[in-house]
Amino acid sequence: MKKSNKQSLTIILLNITFNNNIPRIHFYFNGKKQDAILGNPEVLSGNLIPGTELTINLFKPRLENEVMSVAELVVNEADFLPDELCDMIASQPPVLSTFFGLISTPVNEMGRYYMLRDHNADGLLFCTGIYYLRKGRARCLGFDGQWAFRYNIVENFFYASTRPKSEIKKWKHPSLRLSEIDEEVSIKNMNRKFRNNASGWHRYNFFFTDDWSLEFYLRQARLGFIAITHSINGKRMLTPQLQREYAVLDWDRLIIDKGVRKILRSGRIKEEGIHLRINSNPDGVLEQLRGAWKKTWITAEYSALIQQLTENLKIKRNKNFRIWGVTLTAGTENKIIAGELGYSIGRTYTSLSGFFHRSDRKYNNFGKLQMVMLAEVLMKAGLAFWNLGQPYMEYKLKLGAEVVPRGLFLKRWDKAARGRTPDLSR
Repeated sequence: MKKSNKQSLTIILLNITFNNNIPRIHFYFNGKKQDAILGNPEVLSGNLIPGTELTINLFKPRLENEVMSVAELVVNEADFLPDELCDMIASQPPVLSTFFGLISTPVNEMGRYYMLRDHNADGLLFCTGIYYLRKGRARCLGFDGQWAFRYNIVENFFYASTRPKSEIKKWKHPSLRLSEIDEEVSIKNMNRKFRNNASGWHRYNFFFTDDWSLEFYLRQARLGFIAITHSINGKRMLTPQLQREYAVLDWDRLIIDKGVRKILRSGRIKEEGIHLRINSNPDGVLEQLRGAWKKTWITAEYSALIQQLTENLKIKRNKNFRIWGVTLTAGTENKIIAGELGYSIGRTYTSLSGFFHRSDRKYNNFGKLQMVMLAEVLMKAGLAFWNLGQPYMEYKLKLGAEVVPRGLFLKRWDKAARGRTPDLSR
C-alpha cells in the first residue's frame, strides 16, 4: 500500500471504533463528519477523549483499485487526559448538569462535581471535588484535583451532549457565583478575545448590559451571541447569550415530515395562494410576535432597537448584516399564518423568535411548512447554514438540526459570517 495525496488537517475527534480488528477514526472536519482507517493504532495506549482537537495526516492510498482514506494521528502528551482524572470519570461519571458544571449521581448524599474554573489566552483550568447533600441543599468542598488544559480537550467532551438538569436547586461554594446572569459586558470588552476566553469556560452562558446602542448589538451578533432581554433588579437589560450548544441546520440534513409533504403534494399552495414573504422591514413581524405571545422577551425596547437598526443598516448600505421579517401568507388578502424574525450575517442566517397562529386548524403543519420553505430559500441564496439557537426545542431537531457544541460552532460561525450577505427579499 503506497501513501499518496498527504494532507495535514486539524480535526475534532468523535470516536474510534473497531471492525474486524481494524480501527477507524471518526472526526469532524470543515463542519462535516468523516472517517478513515487509523494508520497508527499504537497511539491509543493513552487517554484520548471525544471532543479533543487533534492533528492528523490524511492519506488516500490505492489498494486493489480502491481508493481508501487512512489517517495517522499526530499527538503529544498534551492530548491525553491524566490517568487520575480518567479514573474519577469512570467511577463517578458526570451525568447531571448544573449552572456551574456537571455532577455525578449522589450516592449516600455524596457525589463529585466537575467544572471549568478559570481561563486565560492559552487554556483553561479544569477542577473537580466532592459535594455533600443535606435537606435538598448541596455544599461543594474544596478542589481535590486541578489540571490545566488547552481549549477543546475537555470542553466538547463534557458539554457536547445535553444532560438532564440536577434537581438540586441550592448550592454553596466559595468560588461559585449563584446567578444565572453571569457577567456584565460593554462595548469595551465585547470583542473576539473576550468571546474566545468565555467560550472556553462552561459556566459562561448569559451576559448582561444596559448598552442598547446599535454598535453594541451589531458587535455581539457578529461574534455569534444571540441577544434577548431580562429584567434585572427591576431594570430591563439586554442579555447576549453565548449558547453552550447550538442547533444548526445544514441543508443536506433538512427533514420534510409527512404533514408538510402532504401539503406540498395536495396542490394547496397554488390553490390557496400560499406565499413565503421575506421583508427587509421587520415591523409587521414584530407586531405579530407581540400579539402571538403573552410573555415575550421582545419588549418595546427591543423592538425599537431592531427598528432603529434596520433603518441604520439601510442608510449605511451595510452589506454584511441584514434583518428580516419572514411571513407565510394565504390568499389575495395575504392572511398571515406563521413567521419569524431573524438576521443574516455573511453566509449565516439566525432565527430570533417565531410564531404560528394555531387558532385556525385549517392550517395545521403550516408552521413547519414555513420553516421548510425558508430553509430552501436560504439554501438557494448560498447561505452556509441556519443557526436555530438553543437546541432544546424538539421541533428544531425534527427539522434536521444537529446539536453542535459551542467551540465547534464558533469556528464554523467565524468562517461563514464574513463578507457580503445575500438579499433574501421576496
